[in-house]
Amino acid sequence: MQLRALLARNVMSGEISLSFRREPSYFFACQLDGEESQTIVCRNLENDNIVGLGSRSVRERYVDGQVERIGYLSTLRLDKEHRRRGLVARGFRFFKELDTDTKNSFGVKFYVTTVADGNAIAERTLIGGRVGLPHYQRIGTLNTYSISMLRCRSRPIEGVEVRPAHESELGLVVKYLNTIGATRNFFPKYRVEDFDPKAGTFRDMKRSQLFVAWEGDDIVGTFGLWDQSNFKQVVVEAYPMWLRFCMPLYNAFATWSKHPKLPKTGEVLEYLVGSLLVVRNDRADVAELLVSKACDACSKTTSRLLLGLDSRCSLATLFARRASHVYTTGVYLVSWNPLKWDNYTKDRLIYLELGCL
Repeated sequence: MQLRALLARNVMSGEISLSFRREPSYFFACQLDGEESQTIVCRNLENDNIVGLGSRSVRERYVDGQVERIGYLSTLRLDKEHRRRGLVARGFRFFKELDTDTKNSFGVKFYVTTVADGNAIAERTLIGGRVGLPHYQRIGTLNTYSISMLRCRSRPIEGVEVRPAHESELGLVVKYLNTIGATRNFFPKYRVEDFDPKAGTFRDMKRSQLFVAWEGDDIVGTFGLWDQSNFKQVVVEAYPMWLRFCMPLYNAFATWSKHPKLPKTGEVLEYLVGSLLVVRNDRADVAELLVSKACDACSKTTSRLLLGLDSRCSLATLFARRASHVYTTGVYLVSWNPLKWDNYTKDRLIYLELGCL
């Protein structure tokens, strides 16, 4: 309960202030972070309240075509009144101790993390090379596109059929994902078990929401819509004054133009996460058809799609034209020994599953 309360009161500032919550169970949502996950907490000894937390996890991912154990650092939170007291450095020293302890080490090659562009506090605290913190190196940008599901349209492609995956086809889908995914850095090595709707990585993703594009007997693309509202939520905490003033007009226009409306302050942002957009040769027509078919089938549940792509990917340009908003996030390598990433190929595209961040 204290962990969830800490997430609720630590707001990410920006043009729109948001809190990222994990209700009703913090640890249930942590299972999406990786095959193994661990959270450390900072307590105020005077009242035993949790005032800070940070998580590390590990997952097998493709790096330069090879499967590696890669760590992920996430959910760093610290109450405002306890900042600038060296607690972040102490927390990272503890992470380092765990990393070098044979009993607690995850055995990772290095860590990867994301920091939202414009999050001045996180950038100043983490990336400036402060004493006691690991080395950070930016390797790319993840763009998150907010897209109206009601406006996604595409043309049919002769010889290509898009339909939901059958249970009997999951093995072929996983093989396809790992084959194409191996060409991207940090693409997870998937298994059939990851698609168990009750206990897998993609829990709550119905089979009817996982779409496959077939060209004859060959898979040429995949795309899934993932409703995470049962375990992860984004709550709008505040709008700038000008937007509060214009919101009635904006929402009226959004209704007319089939764009998602802005929720009231304190309300949960309704959206579906676009997942597993993996298209052979990054064919724009196949990607557009997959997203359109999925949105047509699921737009009755909500009207906002969030889709994350490496900013260098050719498909990013396609979906940028459809997006009402674009959020940019820096992707960083993290290690206490930067020599561990010496051979990392920076020009290879990055794939991070938005719903698992």
